[in-house]
Amino acid sequence: MNVRMLAGIVVAASAGIMAQAASADVKQITPEQVPAKVAAAVKAKWPKAKIKNAAVNTEKDATLYNLDLVETSGKKQKKWGASLTPDGKIDEIQEPVKLSEVPKPVLAALMKRYPAAKNPKVDKVTEGEGKDAKVMYEFRFGTQTRLDAEGKVLDEIEIEIELEEGKED
Repeated sequence: MNVRMLAGIVVAASAGIMAQAASADVKQITPEQVPAKVAAAVKAKWPKAKIKNAAVNTEKDATLYNLDLVETSGKKQKKWGASLTPDGKIDEIQEPVKLSEVPKPVLAALMKRYPAAKNPKVDKVTEGEGKDAKVMYEFRFGTQTRLDAEGKVLDEIEIEIELEEGKED
């Protein structure tokens, strides 16, 4: 996730990517309004995924389709977010992961910086595709901190977590 996207998106526990900053022109659209090339790219990458929510994010000359995706298998549901360009190229994938799935160097760097952090929400963020893909991890526990796969702090922002009946929105 680059600075442009970080300024525009704060991810909720569901991995939805629909909260936006005022600096970007964001328009909610229905899943049926997602362009064919974008929908085809989603189907090719995740054949069983359904588009739950969609938005068009236009900032300067760049347009991205921000999608909340869901895949149901029996009683289990997997939710994640993806941003794609109008031609169907994946810009970013953001998926929740368990703390136990985070690489040890990343956890060590997190605990060194925030020793009192307890049970943060974690998202694995993959920018780009293929061999050029960049993987990082976002942690939310009052401060959203992103570290690369080696444990280097990339950035952090203070966020306000809204609670409803004891659960993060």
